[in-house]
Amino acid sequence: MAIKPRDIPGVLVERLEASHPAPATFDADETDEWPDGIAHALLKSGLLQEARRATTLVCDGCNWRCDKPVVVRKLATSDRTRAFIHCDEEPDLGRIQVSMERLRSYRLVQRMLERFIRKAIATLGSAAPSSSVSPHLGSIKGRYGVRPIAIFIKDDKLTLSVGQHGKPLTELLFWSDGKVALDLAALRRLANRKRTTAKSTDRYSPNRKKQMARTRRKASRNQKIVREAKRLHDLGHSWSAAARKIAKVEFVAKECKPISASRVRRIIYEMLNR
Repeated sequence: MAIKPRDIPGVLVERLEASHPAPATFDADETDEWPDGIAHALLKSGLLQEARRATTLVCDGCNWRCDKPVVVRKLATSDRTRAFIHCDEEPDLGRIQVSMERLRSYRLVQRMLERFIRKAIATLGSAAPSSSVSPHLGSIKGRYGVRPIAIFIKDDKLTLSVGQHGKPLTELLFWSDGKVALDLAALRRLANRKRTTAKSTDRYSPNRKKQMARTRRKASRNQKIVREAKRLHDLGHSWSAAARKIAKVEFVAKECKPISASRVRRIIYEMLNR
């Protein structure tokens, strides 16, 4: 199903949630499927930035769709640059040229999203900007006083809180007039809610220990993945074949949430290119 402009805010947030704490990345093959002007609008708003040129691509030489390293060469006879993939697996197609445009990539990190939200809430007449050292993005005056605004991960979801009350960020961002916008009316409604009492069973209290434990488990898993990938690669396996094998290994399938071979391949790429 084709991506529509209204889907873009959800795509950005969900990708950042899935990659946390690493940056969310988008390659040219993906952004080229977006409606015209979307990538430019996101770059202009600060919700995307140009990333390093891709070093691997999905090879379109056949139906296997392997992830392969890209070789970039500058022509000796001119200033032009060429890129190609070397197919060394069945059906062994040899050198397959790819366009330089396919090597473009973009990234999104949480602080970029925070800057976007800080600018959006600054347009509220009752909102006050927050310093860069504060965990709060700003504040808003509600019916019962001033409420701080913050963003954090809760249950693997990016959440925007206003005082003690919060909402998933996917419910607060939408596409309007050619750009991503923040639902300021929803923020005002959250700011106007009463504080919960200390005895209330509904009182929100983010569990930082659980979040930190999940982060440590993911980091440990990713390190194991890279070590195993290097071992398999040294034995002659391609990175794609190594990823498929690793995705079935017990420490990947059971210690954390099961992940696909393509996600394992992305983890290997990100860890090796830090």
